[in-house]
Amino acid sequence: MAPKRTLKKILGSLFVLLSVASPALAEPKLTGKVIVFSLDGIDSLTLFSKSYPNFRSLLEKGSIGLMSNQGYRGADSYRGYLSLGTGNRAPLSFYTAQSYEVGEKDYFFSPADVYRLQNGKGPGKSQVVHLGLNLINKALEEPLYSVRAGALGDELHRRGLKTAVIGNSDLGNLFDSQNTYRFAPAIAMDSQGLVDKGAISKEILENDPNFPYGVKINNQKVFSRFQSFYSQADFIVIEYGDIFRFNRYKDFLSEERKQVVLRKILSRADWLLGRLMKKIDSQKDLLIIISPSTEEIEDNFSPLSPIVIYGPGYKGGLLSSATTHQEGFVSNTDFAPTVLNFFGIKKSSYFLGNSIFRLESSFPIEKVNYLIERDKRARIIEFLRRPIVIFFASLQIVLYFLTFLVVLTRQREQFRNFLVWGFMFFLSLPLSLQIWPALVSRWDSPFLPLVLLSFFFPLLFIRLYFWTKDKDCAYLGLTLFTFVWLLYDLLSGSKQSLDSVFGYSSVLGARFFGLGNEEMAIMLSVFILSLALLLEKSPKLRSKKSWLIIAALVFFFLIGWPALGADFGGMVTSFIALSLFILSVLEVKVSFRQVFLVGLIGLLLIAFFIAYDLSRSPKNQTHLARTVILVKEEGLSSLIMTIGRKAETNWRVFRYSPWSYFFLFIFITLIILFFRPVGWLKGFFAKKPFLKNAFYSSLWAGVVGFAINDSGIVIPALILSYFLPYLFLSLLEQGNGVRI
Repeated sequence: MAPKRTLKKILGSLFVLLSVASPALAEPKLTGKVIVFSLDGIDSLTLFSKSYPNFRSLLEKGSIGLMSNQGYRGADSYRGYLSLGTGNRAPLSFYTAQSYEVGEKDYFFSPADVYRLQNGKGPGKSQVVHLGLNLINKALEEPLYSVRAGALGDELHRRGLKTAVIGNSDLGNLFDSQNTYRFAPAIAMDSQGLVDKGAISKEILENDPNFPYGVKINNQKVFSRFQSFYSQADFIVIEYGDIFRFNRYKDFLSEERKQVVLRKILSRADWLLGRLMKKIDSQKDLLIIISPSTEEIEDNFSPLSPIVIYGPGYKGGLLSSATTHQEGFVSNTDFAPTVLNFFGIKKSSYFLGNSIFRLESSFPIEKVNYLIERDKRARIIEFLRRPIVIFFASLQIVLYFLTFLVVLTRQREQFRNFLVWGFMFFLSLPLSLQIWPALVSRWDSPFLPLVLLSFFFPLLFIRLYFWTKDKDCAYLGLTLFTFVWLLYDLLSGSKQSLDSVFGYSSVLGARFFGLGNEEMAIMLSVFILSLALLLEKSPKLRSKKSWLIIAALVFFFLIGWPALGADFGGMVTSFIALSLFILSVLEVKVSFRQVFLVGLIGLLLIAFFIAYDLSRSPKNQTHLARTVILVKEEGLSSLIMTIGRKAETNWRVFRYSPWSYFFLFIFITLIILFFRPVGWLKGFFAKKPFLKNAFYSSLWAGVVGFAINDSGIVIPALILSYFLPYLFLSLLEQGNGVRI
């Protein structure tokens, strides 16, 4: 048992709280309006790099950022608009754009009559009806997210606020429902599919053969309707559909004509923006420029959407939110909470995101260039993610095969150095990829630092290997260095994780802060390996093992604390793995009593973390606290839905991820290693008992991590990616008497 002073240290360490300063949210202004100018399909690089006077002025005056526009299982206009209106990641529904003015006469049906047929009641005084709502609701029943169409509109109508929509993305002036695309009502409608005011018919267009599909937005009519609605509505969405039509038509244009047409469209949008800015009161009103989705407008395509907010609380600086905790990054799920916050409406836990706030930029003059660089960085990382994962997996497979072949042919002496270099290169790759973004200042040509790092770290650890003539020293240096860098990044706000191939994806937007699942697996693996190697090499550490408990609790704190790692799945995984490792090192005979006590300690620690998270302000709470609040508000069904969503994601990763094939090979390799060379693994572990403890604890970590993390198969694959190379390097050190 640990001495009393050790227990006191443990209890003391539990109350060490790390917090980060959080900027205040925009001050609610109930007397103002929210005007949304939607340029769907325009990417960040296009909007931020063009020199149109009104856009440029707004970029300088307002607060700007990059927005992850992911819906459920993908990103497009249908999911993008619906996600903005629901405050959640909405699935694909091709009926998202099926809205009409009540009085439209030119179709073979009456929108008001169809709405009455579908819902058993008329639209009342509402001017816009959504005729695809019931089909959208059926689509929303399929995913495991609690998505509610019209959630934002419901909250606004409940407070007596009026909504309005202007513009459309129709493909031409033919009165055909197949060419009718009206997305804006998906943002502003309530759960009945109704918008108070609207001008979305083909009357808002004008014929022009120089524009895609022979039509363009009639700027004068849009502004005239806006002036009318400005005094009648509180939330107004303008859908500038010329961008959408351009993206649908651009493949028919030559490269030269593509640039000419795009400049015309953006110049006209800039003119309208200038008129809007003169009409609104920037001291009271909130103007939001947003792109619900992006398309490849030019060669330097960006998958992140631009967002600009101008008004009270949003003058200058960069945007951020409690969802991302990153300077210049927000999520599309933050849009609805931002609108609600402006009107002084407290969001329910149903809304997935958090209100967007303004950060005083570290780059007040060059904030646009800063975001363009961040955008390039995100695009390059996303492009590299899958190829590097495949390379990482394939290289490991080749090295295992070659090691078996060398041992079989008794050619260890000739090929040992080559294989040692290969394994060190492979093991250093995640570290190199983690440090790489910190060394790149310009992302136009970022690969030289990566190449240098890819050679520097293998050479460093190989030099250590041959200098000490001790594989354990080199391996300990590598695992400790990797752990220390991940720890540094975690304590400094996870800045490098957002730019790491093994970190988050700012494009997918599943997580922006704390510790991602892949990095959690790497961090846990190198931590356990480092502990085992230290015990193997140091008699002093072996004689006094109470430090292990303190180290494990500190690690557990780093992984799970809401202001640090904030990884609930990683917290549970690491607690089980480290508990098993410590019990085996202390040679405690595992019984039901020990399991019960360890489980009780784990539950108390997790409860303590949850209680702290719940005590924080809503804008700082993690997904764990929001899940608890959601269960409190909606019952256990929401928890079951959350578990089901994670299980579904886990299964999808298992089916489609390259990690699945990689893990299958690792698993087969591991089974072979248990039996061939004959008796080798058993004899090796007899000489290295602490590494044996670490190995089996890590196997359990892989099983638990696979079960409770939505990254699934990635967790055991990455954990074993650090243990198996150590075993193979040890196999290479054995004499030629070992037989396969």
